Amino acid sequence: MINAITELYTNLTDEQLREAILQIKEDEPLGIIRTDGWVRKLATQVCEITNDRTISTHLFLAQNSLFREAAFRFVK
Repeated sequence: MINAITELYTNLTDEQLREAILQIKEDEPLGIIRTDGWVRKLATQVCEITNDRTISTHLFLAQNSLFREAAFRFVK
């Protein structure tokens, strides 16, 4: 059974996932997470799903979830 958060990541297209990973790569040297990027968008959606407004935690978890989804998807 897939929960709503897992489904959020598995429903990303390959292109959306690729774009998200590229954004993380581009933002890394700057030490920021862009305000209009995939990480913030997904973190905000997770906050809404969980009714938890701890955005800083969800920003970190969004990055990890994107890496996990990419790894699992592309090693099949």
